[in-house]
Amino acid sequence: FGWSDKPIMDYDATVWKDQVVDFVQEVILNRNDDSKAKRSIAIAGNSLGGYTAMYASSDERIKENVKACILLNAAGRFRDP
Repeated sequence: FGWSDKPIMDYDATVWKDQVVDFVQEVILNRNDDSKAKRSIAIAGNSLGGYTAMYASSDERIKENVKACILLNAAGRFRDP
C-alpha cells in the first residue's frame, strides 16, 4: 500500500463527483432495456462523502434518477487555501 505513483491530476470534489456519477451510470443504471430511465436511486455519503453525494445527486446525467440524497455527519465543501 502506498508505493504506487500518484496519478498526474489534482484531486478535488469534481473528481469524486464524476466517479460517483460514472459508477451510477455504468453499474447501477447499466441495463439493456428501457428501465434505465425509470430506475430510482438514493445516494448516501458520510462526512466529506456527504458533499460528494449531494454534488453527484445534482449532476444532469443522473439527477432524474435520484430520488433521495442522504447526508450522514456531513462536512462542508473544500475551501481554496
